[in-house]
Amino acid sequence: LFVGLAALLICSSGLCIREAEDDEGNITYAATSVTLFSEMLKLSLALVITLTSDAPRQKIDARTAAYFLPGAVGYLAVNNVRYFMLEQVNPGLMAIVWNLKICVIGLLYALPPFRRAFTRFQWAGAGLLVVGSTLAEVSQWGATDEFGQSNTGGTLGLEVVAGALVLTSASAVATEYAYKVTDLPLSRQNVILYTYGCLLNLLTALVWRSLEGQSSVPFTRGFTAWTWAVVAAQAASGYAIGALLKYVDAIGQVFADVIAMLITVVFRVVAFGIYI
Repeated sequence: LFVGLAALLICSSGLCIREAEDDEGNITYAATSVTLFSEMLKLSLALVITLTSDAPRQKIDARTAAYFLPGAVGYLAVNNVRYFMLEQVNPGLMAIVWNLKICVIGLLYALPPFRRAFTRFQWAGAGLLVVGSTLAEVSQWGATDEFGQSNTGGTLGLEVVAGALVLTSASAVATEYAYKVTDLPLSRQNVILYTYGCLLNLLTALVWRSLEGQSSVPFTRGFTAWTWAVVAAQAASGYAIGALLKYVDAIGQVFADVIAMLITVVFRVVAFGIYI
């Protein structure tokens, strides 16, 4: 049930990003601003839960906080590059390719500190997913979406997706380890994680705005109601994924992604008549 809820939130995030695009399929707002506001919303939620909870408030030392830094840095890159990926690659197809991270996670689990090897049956299942994803990719090569853009994004789109695939897998495993090795309630762990997220994304947004010569432009330039829906959906899905990593594992997140893929495909076919 919890995995299903996370899947719905993950699906809604991707669909909201698509709806927030203009008529030509372009993003008119600053992706760094959306990610920053999403991190701020998640941090606010974590603070409210922490302050209203009756749980004892353990001291957070520097070592405990340091466990969450690698995952925060990884998600900083992944959360900002996802907008480019969704502009370049059909979201349903990207969800299929994205599920290849189960193989990357399997390899990372075999390394310290987890040393948790997949069984032959688990690798067989992962292999079937790889084959299915490869066939889906081949079937879409050269095809275009409703905006006339390539469904696969061409070579550049796939290279970015592949890089983000490895990075998000490593980030998920690192964050799962931080959640499980630190003896804190989820809300206090999220305060640490999302404080890093807010600081890193604020720095990224400021640097990006400076490079584009838009330092004086409001952070909310180009925002619409759908953009704010993206902020809310990303915050909700991010919080749900954190709970999955703490109470289940990174494989549970992959299951949620698989379900989200199916929901995305069905919704796009029923609502828009778009097939992948």
